[in-house]
Amino acid sequence: MITSNLIRFLPKLKNQKKLIVLSVSINPEEDTVEELKKYRSRYKIEQSNWIFLTGDREQIHSLARDQFSADVKFIKGKYDWKDFVHT
Repeated sequence: MITSNLIRFLPKLKNQKKLIVLSVSINPEEDTVEELKKYRSRYKIEQSNWIFLTGDREQIHSLARDQFSADVKFIKGKYDWKDFVHT
């Protein structure tokens, strides 16, 4: 749903030259670089300012919790991608 909304919304911001959209996977075991490329292709995402990121699970979850406040529940030492709000 977020991807579909962004696809419709981003063309309205095409004059915003400094705009960068980051999509960060919270499930890096499945969302490999190759899978993210397939995702871009499947949704025909061609904007160079829309960047898809993946990486170390603990660092991503820490970023989501500490910087984005995107967790619905947190149990110390337990990292589950289903605990996050997709915002």
